[in-house]
Amino acid sequence: MELDIDRALRLLRALHQEGAASAAVNYNDGGDTLRVTIQLMQDAPYGIRATVTRAGHARIIQDLTDTLERRLRAHIAGVDAVRGIPEQFIVATLPNRNRWAIPARIIAEWRAAYFAERDAARGDGDFIEVYVRELQIGLRDPGELLDYSHNSTTWRDVRPYAQRLPNEPEAPVNHERTWSNAHKEIVPAHAV
Repeated sequence: MELDIDRALRLLRALHQEGAASAAVNYNDGGDTLRVTIQLMQDAPYGIRATVTRAGHARIIQDLTDTLERRLRAHIAGVDAVRGIPEQFIVATLPNRNRWAIPARIIAEWRAAYFAERDAARGDGDFIEVYVRELQIGLRDPGELLDYSHNSTTWRDVRPYAQRLPNEPEAPVNHERTWSNAHKEIVPAHAV
C-alpha cells in the first residue's frame, strides 16, 4: 500500500489557507480506499496530527500514519526554514517550444524527502533535520534542483503543478517522453 504524500501535502496547505482545524480525503491506491485525516492541534508535535485508515474503518494503519506524520512535520519545519528564500519556478521549454512553469519548492520538497528517507534508513540522520537541510540546499542551489528535476522526475509527477506559459499555439508533443530532456532553468516568481 502506497501513500499519496503529495495529496496529503495539498490537503495540509488547504487547511492552512482556509484556517480550518481538520480535513479528510479518501483516495484509492489501486486496491484499498484509504482515508487520510489531518488535524491542526496545539498540543501535537509541530501542531499537527494525522491518521490513515481504510475508508469506513476506524482502525489506524500505523506504519502509513507514522510515514504521513513524519512527512507533514518535515514539511512544516521546512516552511519555517526557507521562509526568507524568494519564490522560484523551474521553467521547462519542451521541443515544441511550449514553456511550462513548475514551482521550484515542489521539486525541492521531493528532493529533500528522497534524501531524508535515504539517510534515515541508513541511520545517517534524523528525518526532519535532513529534510530541512536538503530543502534549503535545493532552493539555494539551482544546479542541485535542476539535476534532481532532470534525473528523478517525470511529466506525470510535475503535471499537477505545471502552468503553461503563453507562447505560440501548442503543437502536439509527448510530454512524458520529452520532459526529462527539456531545457530547464530556475527563474524568480516575478519573471514567470
